[in-house]
Amino acid sequence: MENMNAPRKSRLATASLLLGAIGPLALSCTLLCTWAGVEKKLSADINELIIIIVIACAVLIVIAPALAIIFGHVALRRIKKSTGQQTGLDRAFAGMVLGYLVLLFILLLLISMKFSLVRGDDPKISGVRAN
Repeated sequence: MENMNAPRKSRLATASLLLGAIGPLALSCTLLCTWAGVEKKLSADINELIIIIVIACAVLIVIAPALAIIFGHVALRRIKKSTGQQTGLDRAFAGMVLGYLVLLFILLLLISMKFSLVRGDDPKISGVRAN
């Protein structure tokens, strides 16, 4: 029989960790599908499927890390207030770190894309032909 006074694991901390793990998976899926759609000559049906996957993953890339950060902060506060009745600080912290890292990577990716477009690195935009 389970001890009724035993500390229980925070569900919010677990949710934070899971959502934090979804972010990198969605990001890699989006980058892979985008690369496959741009670099390869694929049929129209496959291109439509890739577009749907990219859109779905792009939504997950933003929502999952944001929720991981929010749930992690709330879980940390609740665990600290619980005076030992709840555990899961490691899960909450890991979820928050993953969430922040994914959002930081997205921000850096967007900044680098903006500067590459401003400099004219893309031959389609700058009008310069690649040899």
